[in-house]
Amino acid sequence: MQIKHFVPLLTALALCALAACGGSGESASASSPQASSAQGQEPTALDRYRGVLFGQDSFLYMDGESAPASLEISQVPALFSPDSSYAAVSWFAILDLDGDGTEEAVLQITDVASDMGGYLVLRCQDKTVQGYSSGWRTFWDLKTDGTFFYSQAGGSEDGLASIRFTEDGLVLDKHLYGTGDWFRFYDFYLDGQAISKEEYDLALLEQDGKPDAQWYAFTQEELQQVLGGAPA
Repeated sequence: MQIKHFVPLLTALALCALAACGGSGESASASSPQASSAQGQEPTALDRYRGVLFGQDSFLYMDGESAPASLEISQVPALFSPDSSYAAVSWFAILDLDGDGTEEAVLQITDVASDMGGYLVLRCQDKTVQGYSSGWRTFWDLKTDGTFFYSQAGGSEDGLASIRFTEDGLVLDKHLYGTGDWFRFYDFYLDGQAISKEEYDLALLEQDGKPDAQWYAFTQEELQQVLGGAPA
């Protein structure tokens, strides 16, 4: 799946790599966490994501305002649309978002209205899966290098960004963007430096040429195909 956005855009991070939480990577067909442990091997990041996404294990939700909460995947839609029975985890992608050599899982949560839902990023840190929420105006046209388009409400800013993780949680790093009003942009920036409209347009073309990240439907069949293993 490719999430569409009406403005194409640019910049780059690192290529996707398979890695464990602080260890070496394995393929998407790696054995389950229980099997890895039984063989005396430390579970990989993919092992741990598999346990969470199949509903076998919990994760720590890091909302940045209160103490981390232990949640299960079935509770994720309510984080974004607490009063809706239609909210659901609809899509997922596995890629290295921040270029540290370990993959993250990106989940798209949808609802009946386009301005509802959002994204949850699962990160493997210190043998624990942590979850970070992001609004629905992010992760558009996600590329394999972790860059994506974002937008501000009211069309005051639109651009290309990536994420990184700090002690404060998930941080949006803006790379290429335009500012204005109602999606009419008059000022353009690349990594904080003012650029011309022509330079901005060239940067958009470069970004548009990057390979798209692969999105998968959030179903048991697709989860098993991508992550390997099977629900218990």
